[in-house]
Amino acid sequence: NFTDQFASTREQIQQIMDEVGRINDEMKRSNQELEQMFDDTVAVYKQTGIHIVAGKSRIYSLGQEIEALAAQPQQDDLTSQKLLDLRQTQAGLENMVGNLIVSQHNLLQTLPAIRMLQATNQTVMEKYHVTRTVIFPSWTRWFVLAKTQENQPKAIELSNQIDDTTNLLLEKSADMLHQN
Repeated sequence: NFTDQFASTREQIQQIMDEVGRINDEMKRSNQELEQMFDDTVAVYKQTGIHIVAGKSRIYSLGQEIEALAAQPQQDDLTSQKLLDLRQTQAGLENMVGNLIVSQHNLLQTLPAIRMLQATNQTVMEKYHVTRTVIFPSWTRWFVLAKTQENQPKAIELSNQIDDTTNLLLEKSADMLHQN
């Protein structure tokens, strides 16, 4: 029976609409979270840049200290140890700054990935909007039209039967009046 199929189809459409709405809400939340992640990443990128500059500045000043200490004509054991300590500190800072530069580069690469995910989510949400506002209502209209079209022959047949019965009754009434 078409009416039963229509009711079942209408329920299926409603289930799909509910699922589309749920996924759309999740994507909207995801985009908000991604936007926060983007902002946080930019802030960390800038902060990392500040640490890199500070580290390079300290490496430079350590280099000057090392040059000055190494240029002294007479060096005792304490001076030699201080020179070694300064060089180790400088090497450690150079390593740390190198790691910060790699980290900052990684942060920079994260930004386009976040924007790509947001763009994909936005495209899907726009498609879902069209689905909810155009496609599903269109399906519903077509099902109503199909149901109406299916019922039309029955309605026309009933209307014709009513007309035939009315005509038959009028003919009999006319015959009875004619006989009287």
